[in-house]
Amino acid sequence: VEDLGVQWQPVLRSRHQPGQRVGHREASVHASCCHAPG
Repeated sequence: VEDLGVQWQPVLRSRHQPGQRVGHREASVHASCCHAPG
């Protein structure tokens, strides 16, 4: 499961760049996802 978490990080970051408006909303989800497995 750790491998998937590492691969998801770069994917979420790429979406943050082109989606600044949704960046705030995704940021909350990304933090929750990162903190969940961590």
